[in-house]
Amino acid sequence: MKGQVVKVLIIYSIALLIMQCATFKTAGTIGRIDEDKLEKSTRKYLGTPYVWGGTTPAGLDCSGFTTLVYKEQGIMLPRTSSEQYNVGKTVPVDNVRPGDLLFFNTFGSGVSHVGIYTDDHQMVHASSRDGVKYTHFNTDYWQKRLIGAKRVAGSQYIQGELASEKIAVVSEFPMRVRDLVSVPTTYTLDRRHFYLDFRTNVTGNLAVNSSIGFWNRLDVGASFMLNHVLGNQDLGIEVPQVSIKFRFWNEGKWYPSTAIGFANTKLKTVSHDTSGNFIEKWGAPRGLYLVAGKSMFNGYKWLLGSGKTYIGLGTNRIDKYTQLDNVYMFIAYEQQVLRRMLIIAEIDDIFRSGTINIGTRIAFTSSSSVEFSMTHLFEKHYEIDRALRFSYYFVY
Repeated sequence: MKGQVVKVLIIYSIALLIMQCATFKTAGTIGRIDEDKLEKSTRKYLGTPYVWGGTTPAGLDCSGFTTLVYKEQGIMLPRTSSEQYNVGKTVPVDNVRPGDLLFFNTFGSGVSHVGIYTDDHQMVHASSRDGVKYTHFNTDYWQKRLIGAKRVAGSQYIQGELASEKIAVVSEFPMRVRDLVSVPTTYTLDRRHFYLDFRTNVTGNLAVNSSIGFWNRLDVGASFMLNHVLGNQDLGIEVPQVSIKFRFWNEGKWYPSTAIGFANTKLKTVSHDTSGNFIEKWGAPRGLYLVAGKSMFNGYKWLLGSGKTYIGLGTNRIDKYTQLDNVYMFIAYEQQVLRRMLIIAEIDDIFRSGTINIGTRIAFTSSSSVEFSMTHLFEKHYEIDRALRFSYYFVY
């Protein structure tokens, strides 16, 4: 078993080396937006007529306007609103500050409009009807179409041709999911987003997981297990499992993000009988849990990105007979590497089995990723269960 773990660590090291050679070096971190310069820039373009594809003071579309304003900050944004949505750090809409970008779904097909937050629930944007103007975005029209907010300050950039040009690069791939290998996180899906993943394990089972977000704080999910999709054993279908999570506290400088959830999902264990055949057994259900998450490593150089710790406590039974065996604790750490890779280590089910799991997630695009994980490491009674998961994250 130890030999298998060593092999996996060697593979991880080789993958890191390959990606290190293939990834460009970022030059630094974008500093805080100059709000005085931002106000002067936006006021200068007020009344500029709307022109589809416009990028000059003679005519601007929504992303052309944001591109021009940020260029005067020395920051080069991608050209379209959908590409700009992949830059910067996601921030709660109720915690935006001047300079943050607000994104909307105005055509029913994902990000199609962008504006710049100013203050007091106002944004400045290029309206297709009135040109560049200030607008209150807390109206029914905009709230129904709001997708989210991004903060460009604090994201990474590469050096442009001029010394003053900072080209913002994609920093948020689909790394944050409702659960890591098995440990739940505080992350909930953004409003108008849908999450779908497919996971297969060493015995050929296929788990299909989905979730949908509401109000940027609540999401509801369901999981379907199809047994022995791969292999020559009989196909079986398990009873669907459900989960719900509510994030009631966003992370601050001195306190963690916090969420409460419930899931009747279980983790399957794999062992061998005397004949060497696989034996599968369901673990204990997750039950009710409380989880907190805190960013522990914010410095972003060209190799290492953000790191975050999750710690939680839960029970799969709530009544007068609840004992320590029904209570569990979990802790996990995720470390972003080279912007597209996430390394995960976790200890789940503390107080009971104390399962040790590790995983690596690699993003293909801004909405899809693949993950390889191993569960039940260093355990005598269970085999290491290897799993492959494909995830998709998109606006509906």
